[in-house]
Amino acid sequence: MKRIVPIITIAIFTLISCNKSTEVNLQVNEPMTPVLDVSPNAIGTMHNEALEYIFSNLSIDTRAEALDKTLCLQESMKLCDDYIVSKGGVACFSDESISTTFVTDEMRVEVEAWEYNKVYTSIPPKRKQYLEQLRTMKPASEAEALEIANSIRIKVQNDTFLSANEKESLMIAISTFEHSLAYWLESTQLQPVQLKGWFDRFEDWFDRNSGIIMADCVWAQQAFYATAACGNPAIWGAATIGGAAIGSLASVYL
Repeated sequence: MKRIVPIITIAIFTLISCNKSTEVNLQVNEPMTPVLDVSPNAIGTMHNEALEYIFSNLSIDTRAEALDKTLCLQESMKLCDDYIVSKGGVACFSDESISTTFVTDEMRVEVEAWEYNKVYTSIPPKRKQYLEQLRTMKPASEAEALEIANSIRIKVQNDTFLSANEKESLMIAISTFEHSLAYWLESTQLQPVQLKGWFDRFEDWFDRNSGIIMADCVWAQQAFYATAACGNPAIWGAATIGGAAIGSLASVYL
């Protein structure tokens, strides 16, 4: 598991000579607050890193028969916040100050309820058509799934009827889909989560587990679209990463 390590920048200023004497000035900068990278590919990458961080730090044994799924999800949300803050975002799930920002009421209610079907059916048709293409694909391999996802990306880029925010939300969804696919495919037998089994053929595995991947990418784009108007990447980026990472866990736990 990767460890999240704060980056400390050290600036060393060179020698200053004066009358045969040498003076050395050493200045150590304060640790810089990281700036959250909100590009679609970065969000997809951080989705995977957040899941890895959550599984590395959960105090709850997710394999226990009497698993308290609600408690497990709550702890996962707190850990997700910890990861996001380390990357320069805000604590979108557990920081009470966020309840007064653009993120909150709608987002917090949806997160607490995790009414995935209700959220998915409420997505407008011009965005939903591309999510449906992701959801209904029947790839024979991971490479084919990625190829189909990229072809959908090109369609979105060329769609003149989508607004800039609609395009960005779908780009984030597609990137999250690609990263989530790689994460859950690799993690089916490794992570302490009971997915829906392993199969000899990729298409059988994908058919059974694609709902988890779709939960990631649907919640990512929905969180972005619900919060982007605030104009603060530290907020909407955090909400987007949080929605992506916790979306799949909610579908597994609940």
